[in-house]
Amino acid sequence: MSNLDDKLKLVESGSTSFQTVLNKTASSLTGTELFFTKASRTDLTVRPYGNLFSSFNLPITTDQKNLFASGGTFYDTAITNINQDNVIVIEIPKNEYGEVIDGKTIKLTIPQMTGATQYEVICYGTYFNDSTLNITNGNTNSNYSDSSPQAEYFGVPATSDNNYNTNIAFLFSNSIKTPQVNSGSTTWAEWSSLNKFDVNNPISSTTAKQFAQYNGVSKDEVVGIAYLDKGFFVITNQTLVNNFYYSGATSSGYDSITSGSTYSGGTSFTQIYFTGSTLANATFSSYKTEFVQNITCFAMPDEFYESENPTYIETYPNGNPDNNPLYITEIGLYNENKELIAIAKTSEPILKDKFNTLSFNIQLKI
Repeated sequence: MSNLDDKLKLVESGSTSFQTVLNKTASSLTGTELFFTKASRTDLTVRPYGNLFSSFNLPITTDQKNLFASGGTFYDTAITNINQDNVIVIEIPKNEYGEVIDGKTIKLTIPQMTGATQYEVICYGTYFNDSTLNITNGNTNSNYSDSSPQAEYFGVPATSDNNYNTNIAFLFSNSIKTPQVNSGSTTWAEWSSLNKFDVNNPISSTTAKQFAQYNGVSKDEVVGIAYLDKGFFVITNQTLVNNFYYSGATSSGYDSITSGSTYSGGTSFTQIYFTGSTLANATFSSYKTEFVQNITCFAMPDEFYESENPTYIETYPNGNPDNNPLYITEIGLYNENKELIAIAKTSEPILKDKFNTLSFNIQLKI
């Protein structure tokens, strides 16, 4: 074997295929993995973070605000209180989640204070499983976002092209208002025990009219929105915003405060975080799509039974006359330009002689 052409073999016709693999990963974030920023739609000069409202499709113009006021589309619904001047934006670093967060799995702890007493409020992500939606658009429990018309306003239209996902999920909190169990009744229950999504026991519309009632006197109250493909949670509930425990946070270097020191600024904070894991944390699962090329490589009789080891070549300069058994430990894959693009290593040496046939199933993740 004097050159590379003598050592290479074309992959057999029909032995290559492609597939899409959706991987789900659980995440638990604390400390510098969660950053909190106060945003205001009225302060557009001194501290101009009002542009975040536009980025999150929150109401900023008069016409948009009127949708949440008396007579507007969203007035007296569960999302009425999203129309606020001040919100808290929680940023998740991109490397802490995949392509999209599963809205059904979000659990967020937000540190709060009342006077000298600090307490925590836990917000849960939601999943709407209304039977009417299932009939009309084929929505299933495998979706990761809310597919309701209200969610479409803040996210993207739910269509068959995106499997009826809007890429947002509304957040609710037991501490603000415990979700209702039955439509039209006054029965309430802890979100985590009865109303939180359970893939093995999805809530039926006969026992619970969605995770939250949009209309009526017994409606639940949205406390924020999770933007599942952007990695942001936006808290709009003013109890959570006004009682936020910013004085117990650590600065990341903004607002003229030294990075790593205790935050000493006012209520308009930027990129602060909490060092205690119990003060502020978030748990959720996220999805990441991988494209996989499956390649089956064959080593037939009279193929690949001679070693490339220099000591072997020195011992058998004219080839392996006695068919001494050899072992395959790695396989090289080349492109059409004869450039090495990947090396697959076996978990253990595999015997190959002149007469046997071996097949190797190789996966290239793109």
